[in-house]
Amino acid sequence: LALLPESTTTSTSTLFNVSARAPLGQGDDSLITGFVVRGDSPLRVMLVVRGPSLAPFGVDDPAADPALSLYRESEIIATNDQWASAVTAEDLATNGVFPLAANDAAMKHMLIISDGDPGQTSHLANLSVRGRTEPGDGRLIAGFIVKGDEPLPLLVRALSPTLIAYDVDETVDSVTLETHLTGEPSATISDWMGPNVLGSVPSLFWPQTLFEPMDVIHPSAGAVTLHAIADADQSGVVLLDVTLL
Repeated sequence: LALLPESTTTSTSTLFNVSARAPLGQGDDSLITGFVVRGDSPLRVMLVVRGPSLAPFGVDDPAADPALSLYRESEIIATNDQWASAVTAEDLATNGVFPLAANDAAMKHMLIISDGDPGQTSHLANLSVRGRTEPGDGRLIAGFIVKGDEPLPLLVRALSPTLIAYDVDETVDSVTLETHLTGEPSATISDWMGPNVLGSVPSLFWPQTLFEPMDVIHPSAGAVTLHAIADADQSGVVLLDVTLL
């Protein structure tokens, strides 16, 4: 939604392994994950879309046959419908992916992206997930892992009314963002006017309405999970966005 400025952090830690879960549909209700990469070191990454294999983990209504498309800007550069046509069980095990069902999708692709290997010069500068959030178990959830020995300064946002300007029709009026960091109590963010934001975050990142939460967090090594909760039990499209500062 904005031209991403160069990060000024001196932290040697990195973002790694983005994941997302949301109700899945067609058109605006598709689940979209994006990332921005800084650097020039090409790496092979594993991309996975799970549907049927989520059932053993308590997901009541997993997608029966999800498909995966990889875009660079507006161009489709790879697609997959069933993982066995693109990767092997050994590929999955090597990359730490637990077994997939036959109709799950996966692919390997060479990209300019960092997998957290300290020997690589490229790094992941932004992660975003756009999908539908619904009350209860249908909330939009995004997660990632921080690798390294130092806290990582990250700007986290949950946007919905702002998306109207980008031709997304079914948004929600206001959103609450829950952050869950390894070893810390969960936190709830309901707007973006806090002291961590004003005076420290460039205005190009500011949402168009007050009730779209944004904050700066400094997670140490471990898992981070973000939950987008539509207020007043609404349903609609939300963008969860994470930017390295």
